[in-house]
Amino acid sequence: MKKKKLVGLRLPLKILEAVDSKATEEKTDRTTAIIQLLEAGIYEHKKKQSIDKLRKDRMSISEAAKYLGTDAFEIMDMMKRNGIVLQYPVEELKRQVDTIVSK
Repeated sequence: MKKKKLVGLRLPLKILEAVDSKATEEKTDRTTAIIQLLEAGIYEHKKKQSIDKLRKDRMSISEAAKYLGTDAFEIMDMMKRNGIVLQYPVEELKRQVDTIVSK
């Protein structure tokens, strides 16, 4: 079971209405709706961070995959959707192709 900690917070009415709407639509409780929305928001935040770091060549594809809990193919697809060109040295590509061909 995941560790949990009780947190008290004040939410703007507009946010609470959105939470309650989600809870009603999905036939769940308010706490579950808040957790799901927070998790989705955290994932989107991490995704934006990853895109920025990938664009600036400050994060590798495998690091981004680990950070987001996904695989390299999903990261490469995300890069493509965001117009990030893979900076891959031609010499390294040739070396890897030679390695594959020689097997």
